[in-house]
Amino acid sequence: MTDIDVDNAPLARLGRWSHSHRRLLIIAWAFLAIGLGVFAPKLEHALSGAMWEVNGSESLAAREVIEEQFGGLSSQSAVVVIQSQSVGIDDPAFQLVVADVNAVLDGESAFGPALPPQPGMDGQTVMIQAGALVDPTEAVRAAERIGGDVGALSTVDDGGDFAVAL
Repeated sequence: MTDIDVDNAPLARLGRWSHSHRRLLIIAWAFLAIGLGVFAPKLEHALSGAMWEVNGSESLAAREVIEEQFGGLSSQSAVVVIQSQSVGIDDPAFQLVVADVNAVLDGESAFGPALPPQPGMDGQTVMIQAGALVDPTEAVRAAERIGGDVGALSTVDDGGDFAVAL
């Protein structure tokens, strides 16, 4: 068995150099962190939303067919879920919340008419979906615009019966 000279191993040399130049390394890391911090706001904007697509991909082709054949009901459609722990979907109070959600969706021109509510198996949950009439990036912006109005219909935090989420 041969002995390994650990004093001349690459990581040992790097460690010794780093220790003897620690102030330089701290300053270099600080400049790197500050430099990257300058670009962080731009990076967040560039990576958020629905701007990622590969031209010619099967998924893009499928999304285009879905948008064309199914009224924009692709992955960019708006989906609102209404749920109650105590009120059934046929209750007039529940139907009033459904009407309010439809009014919010109808007020946003980026989405088409909402489909009829799709009831959940528990009888206390519905899903309402409206297809996007715009490109994916604008659909994300539209969802952000109506998110507050949809969330305001939720009454659970105030002791009410309805949880509403986009």
